[in-house]
Amino acid sequence: MLEARSIAEAHLYLEIQVCETCNLRWDGSQHSLRTLGDRPVAVYSVSCSSCGAQRQWEFLMPREPFPPGPLGGTEPSKIMDPGEFHAASDVYFALARDAVEQAVPGEYEKVAILLRRSIHALAEVPKFIPPAEDRVPAELIVSEVGRASYLRNPDRFVRDRIEHEIQDLVDLLHRHLPGADPVD
Repeated sequence: MLEARSIAEAHLYLEIQVCETCNLRWDGSQHSLRTLGDRPVAVYSVSCSSCGAQRQWEFLMPREPFPPGPLGGTEPSKIMDPGEFHAASDVYFALARDAVEQAVPGEYEKVAILLRRSIHALAEVPKFIPPAEDRVPAELIVSEVGRASYLRNPDRFVRDRIEHEIQDLVDLLHRHLPGADPVD
């Protein structure tokens, strides 16, 4: 069972998973809740529209219903590595860039949602940096997606670079929606 810090983190985890048979994203999820002792457990059943494979994930959720932060608290994730968060941020940014091209000027709410998701995912990466260091240790990046992200550009896992990228995303959000809060 995976231990998620929030429902938002569990959803992000599911969004980056692919079918082991055909390597396509899962779709058609069904959600249910149960308890384990005094903790809620979110159960997601998914299916692959391409090959028909089915899979189920169970997430042990925190006792508190709304942990601080968009994805959950100040501690690093136990279910995603920093490379996965970086890759997710890149995907959301690419979707936002595409949405800008299709949006009617002044109607950028979809762009804002995608940019916020990009910011939230990227803001998770520094949580993996030890206090006395300036970068994510490579050994903390254990997933295939994370390693691919890291190998493309290891300098993107340096604290100063991450902070600069987050600020660029916030500036872009404000350009399309002046006064928008990046944490919404």
